[in-house]
Amino acid sequence: MLRRDYRTARLNPDKPIELISEDDKLSFGKIVESVIDLLKLPERPFTFGLFGKWGTGKSTILGEVEKRLDGND
Repeated sequence: MLRRDYRTARLNPDKPIELISEDDKLSFGKIVESVIDLLKLPERPFTFGLFGKWGTGKSTILGEVEKRLDGND
């Protein structure tokens, strides 16, 4: 029987990256710019979706889009 000591277990927080740096190894910056370009198109209304598995950066990307559109980049 497998026995685990849960007192020493470490959990990784499920929080988005707060800053996409100049050294963007995951290429999130390119995705962010593409989303911003899409959102600035004059055709309205439209539906936008960002799909991916858990942990692939969806919240990070949307957070960065929001920061840049608010002028906080």
